[in-house]
Amino acid sequence: MEQATTSTKVVSVSKEPDGVALIHLNRPPANSYDRGFIDDLNAAIDEIRFDESIGAAVLISDLPKFFSAGADIGMFRTVTPKARAMTILHMHEVLLKMERTPKVFIAAIGGHCLGGGLEISLAADFRFAAEGDYRLGVPEVTLGLLPGNGGTQRLPRLIGRQKAMELLLTGKPLDPASAAGLGVVDRLVAPDRLRPEAVAFAAALAGGPTVAIGEIKLAAKQGVEMPLESALALERGGSWPPSPKSASPAGKANRASCASRTRCGKPILGCGGCRYWCLCLRWSAWFQHPLNRRYPPVSPATRLPRRHPSSAAQSCPPGTVSRSTST
Repeated sequence: MEQATTSTKVVSVSKEPDGVALIHLNRPPANSYDRGFIDDLNAAIDEIRFDESIGAAVLISDLPKFFSAGADIGMFRTVTPKARAMTILHMHEVLLKMERTPKVFIAAIGGHCLGGGLEISLAADFRFAAEGDYRLGVPEVTLGLLPGNGGTQRLPRLIGRQKAMELLLTGKPLDPASAAGLGVVDRLVAPDRLRPEAVAFAAALAGGPTVAIGEIKLAAKQGVEMPLESALALERGGSWPPSPKSASPAGKANRASCASRTRCGKPILGCGGCRYWCLCLRWSAWFQHPLNRRYPPVSPATRLPRRHPSSAAQSCPPGTVSRSTST
């Protein structure tokens, strides 16, 4: 196993075979997070984002009794209110980064997972839990606090508003079996099978059509917050360029042909096999797709340039309608 970060970090990354990375949480005694922990988690997500040999990642604790007990209460008591607010904002942004990375993250939970610890796991795409005598929950209300790192938002989206409200308002902890029954965790396994099961699942995804998997993740997570019509448009934007790993020879040839076409003298964005692209480019590509010609561009960034009538014969992708204007 290749160690990819230094031992001084409390969150580090190591590589397993078959395109899987492990994100190790190791801040004794309970993996409570402070500014340094969040910075290290942020760096770990960046490392996984940019390493093209990694297709999926597993978050796992190096401490036997805790996944994470959440925020370091001692740290929060000693810093200024503004520093507390910035710490929460920083954690929000880091967890959003994990959600917006087009690779799958799995939280492997084998010990207490409470407060901000559960909120970290909720930002992952899957949660595997070991059987055992430990608790999962959001007990912040018992301290007179709000679950401020996404618990009030991600938990209702995961298990439904009413079930989440009971947990959020009472702070009631769950044992692993109850958490699995409510849908807080996706798979319950024997303790000695937690890491192997999570790694095997990650390896299966990392060995699959990773571009399509990343697109599905982003479309599902972002689309659920959109009106249906907008979400379907997002889905079409992600489904146009085929996955390099799953495309047939004919599909690859078609992609190469599409990459060489121009419309109004410019390449069609989103073609050419780019592995990932930012949302603005995806929308720009979407507006140029033949299936979406009936929708007009909505911003200068996505508006196609006008053409002079003399250029009306210029080559365009099959099935598109000329947008040139007559004078």
